[in-house]
Amino acid sequence: MNVLIVEDDTMLRSWLSMLLSSLSDYQLRIHEAQDGLDALEICRRMPVELVITDIKMPRMDGLQLIQCLKKDFPEIRTAVLSSFDDFSFVKAALQYGALDYILKAEMTVKDLSQLLDKVQNDFQIEHILAKGIFPDYRSVLNAQKAIADFLSSEKTEDQLREELSLPDGAPGLAILFLHLQDRPDVDIPIFEAADICEKTLFSESLYGAAVPYRGENCMLLYGCTDSVPEFQQMEAIKLISLLENNFQKYLNLPVTFSLYRLCRHGMNLRSLLNEVYKSAACQQYYGAEVKCTDTLSDFSGWKTRIRRSLETNCFQQAASQLRDCMNEAHRLHVVPETLQANLLVLLNLFLAVRVHVKEQGLAAEQESLHTLLTDVTHAETQEAMETCIGNFLTTFLLLLNQVKLGLSPAIREALDYVDQHYAEKISLDSIVGHVFINRSYFCQLFKKEIGLTFGDYLERVRIENAKRLLASTNLPILAVAEQSGFSNQAYFTKVFKKCTDVNPFRYRRIHAHHEQDK
Repeated sequence: MNVLIVEDDTMLRSWLSMLLSSLSDYQLRIHEAQDGLDALEICRRMPVELVITDIKMPRMDGLQLIQCLKKDFPEIRTAVLSSFDDFSFVKAALQYGALDYILKAEMTVKDLSQLLDKVQNDFQIEHILAKGIFPDYRSVLNAQKAIADFLSSEKTEDQLREELSLPDGAPGLAILFLHLQDRPDVDIPIFEAADICEKTLFSESLYGAAVPYRGENCMLLYGCTDSVPEFQQMEAIKLISLLENNFQKYLNLPVTFSLYRLCRHGMNLRSLLNEVYKSAACQQYYGAEVKCTDTLSDFSGWKTRIRRSLETNCFQQAASQLRDCMNEAHRLHVVPETLQANLLVLLNLFLAVRVHVKEQGLAAEQESLHTLLTDVTHAETQEAMETCIGNFLTTFLLLLNQVKLGLSPAIREALDYVDQHYAEKISLDSIVGHVFINRSYFCQLFKKEIGLTFGDYLERVRIENAKRLLASTNLPILAVAEQSGFSNQAYFTKVFKKCTDVNPFRYRRIHAHHEQDK
């Protein structure tokens, strides 16, 4: 193995060269460079397998060198020399693809030996994967089931550790979550991805398991090798970087985002796993790491307003209110699972609308609304959810228009007139005069197409408005009657009880209290 040491401190460079030369179990040819530019020149002239580089150097520092090597010489493995105060630089180096880091103040022969072992393991894994990826499906499915059973409280943490071969003496556990870029043209080879995760764990001498999660995600659970939190963090960052490189190299799949959590002694592993899944769902949905809220504070208010709009046939207004509700939830970054449940409740209000017409030939359109409702449950991004809601509302309004288009022009005009003037005095003579049609023919046509007499339909529209006012306002009963088209309170009470089985006073007590509870 050709090893290149890049260090501007001559004494440290010589010392590192001496330590490497003492490793008799390895056949090494050691070369030296004083900065990144010298190192690049050497790499152009001869094959190099491993570059061990300082971070802070003149002309070209270690981070710039690692980036150049990754671009021009991707086959070269890299590691960094670090001081205790260099952790931010080390983190960047690992993200750029460095295999490992060595602390200058604690550098020993053992550290270098472990580094060389990791390099050899990495070459070995590359050789295996180059021949093809043949995952152990049974093993992956068993690990997947073990974690699912643990999350549903059917297994204890000790049972999970045993089934996933997690080391008992590990100073802590690490949870890594990686979301692979969606490929709409092909299915993501998620089992192959899990196999790459397992082999990458092995190359780093880590013990644990990798499982697919919801189609395009991989979750890893492994035992940490160090008790120091900073080192555990570096280990996780390094592993994520290696996995990103391997996914890109062997599956041609970039990682859209990744996250990790460290489970130290005394922490609840089940809660932490749920937190990871929740955080990942939020990041996938909103396209960035954002702080999410668990509830939509005014959900009951949105529900009430939308229901009232639908009950009074203000369908366009209801659609706008639903869009506004969704936009507000997105602004507040409501947790996707909660938002999805809320939207399904609101959409079912639209499905509950009963249009008082004979819906002939529209069964397919009605069924499509239920299909679109199912699509909402599978929307995993904000853009997908907005598309699903838009498609549902468009189809809903189109269905209503189709219902009206199926009516004769005179009946359509009569319905529109009632929707706009139900609070005013409307007689049969006035409506037939408005639509310019014979009274007897109008009554027959209205009954045939709507299924109700004109008087019954007008009465129903007025009562629906009265119910809304009683539940949502403190208006006197006489005012409710007048605003609903009834000039006589006694007659209003009689008609209201006939339609609802209760009088207006009792209806208000029941439904006003119900609204407050919601």
